[in-house]
Parts: sequence; structure tokens; C-alpha cells
Amino acid sequence: MAGSATSKNLIAVIIGAVLLFGAISVLPIVIMRRHRRRAAQRHANELAALQANGCMRQVSVQRWLEQQRQHPAQTQTPDNDTLERYAGESW
Repeated sequence: MAGSATSKNLIAVIIGAVLLFGAISVLPIVIMRRHRRRAAQRHANELAALQANGCMRQVSVQRWLEQQRQHPAQTQTPDNDTLERYAGESW
């Protein structure tokens, strides 16, 4: 009976079911991994573009404090340019 057609069909159905279940289980993992890689690459590209265009610059604390001391009126009452620049940022 080990070699009968019904037992071979049963084994084939079980193997097919296991493979199908495995494929369905692995597919979301593969999709999420690909999505995360693309998001990380997109973030790296955006950061590189910001640095290349000069939008991001680092200022030392001492320099920032000197600018605050030189222009105290601007620090207490923000002008429209500052407000418009930061108005588009979301928290």
C-alpha cells in the first residue's frame, strides 16, 4: 500500500500545502524587508541632497551664542521670515 496512487496523491497534497503555507508566511516578511531597505535608502539620499545643497550646516554653540548676543532684538521677537520658514514643519 505504500506505493499506491492514493498515498502518493496524499503526500503530494501535503507537500503542496506546506509549500503554499510557507510561501504565504514568508511573503510579508520579504515585502517589509524590501520596504525598509527602500525607506533607508531614500532617507540617505535625502540627507545627502540636503548636505550637498548647503541646507544643513552645523554651527558651534559658541558661535550661536555670539549671534544671540549681537542681535538680541531678533531673538526675542521673531520676524516673518523665521515664522514662515518654520511654519511648514510638523511636530
